[in-house]
Amino acid sequence: MIDEQGFHMKYKKSQIEGIELGGEVTNDAREEKMKVWASSKDLRDNYSEDATGPYRWSVAGEFSKKVAEEPVKLYDEKGGKIFKKIRPEGPFQMYHPNKKLKGETFYERGEANGPYKIYYPSGKLKEEGTLKDGRTDGPFKIYHANGKLKEEGTFKDGKPEGPFRIYYDSGRLAEKGFSRNGEPDGAFKIYYKNGQVKEEGACKGGKRDGLVKRYYESGKLKAEWSYKNGVFDGPFRLYYEKGQLCLEEFFKDGASGGLVKFYETDGNLIYLKRKQIS
Repeated sequence: MIDEQGFHMKYKKSQIEGIELGGEVTNDAREEKMKVWASSKDLRDNYSEDATGPYRWSVAGEFSKKVAEEPVKLYDEKGGKIFKKIRPEGPFQMYHPNKKLKGETFYERGEANGPYKIYYPSGKLKEEGTLKDGRTDGPFKIYHANGKLKEEGTFKDGKPEGPFRIYYDSGRLAEKGFSRNGEPDGAFKIYYKNGQVKEEGACKGGKRDGLVKRYYESGKLKAEWSYKNGVFDGPFRLYYEKGQLCLEEFFKDGASGGLVKFYETDGNLIYLKRKQIS
């Protein structure tokens, strides 16, 4: 059952039957009123937490007092505590304001475990993967609103691990690379919408490292430069689309070497600027 107020959960193995949650954001703080009902249907609690922007939640699921650990304080009409802590257990679903399914997964011992799916308000699949102890683990896929694949890869213990691919909504490849321990690591390529390579290079430990090349949409080389531990190091060269050298500069540990050369399309040097090395 989904309540029109937005947030509704069913409980089992306890006298709690449901929760209703709604509110507004004022001065960057979310003021929420939570109504909890049992046989009397008249139990209440209030709390606040940081938030930005308007919100509306819709949730359905089952909870078990038996494995309760999350701190939620609930009181009866006379101020007596019903129980202090609850944790989810079993199938769990979330809903959009239009009451269409937003997401679904399964809880064990209070943690999300097993396959999960997230949906657009239209009902189309947005994301799917697997959760282990509340963290993404294993292959995952994300989809554009038109149903075409947007991103695919693998997580390990909540961090990206291994090859990944990102796609345009046309289905063409937009980017591919490799992650290790949650950081970009290894060769990568970025593509234009027409399928031509836009940029290629490599990362090491989350930072760009080594030679990088960028291309025009025609496929011609546009620029090339090098990184060392995430900063410019070595020559930087920019080319006209027909292949002639346009600009040349040298870097060392992220600082300019002091000379910038500009060239006309016929190869003549037209400007030379000396720069102080900082």
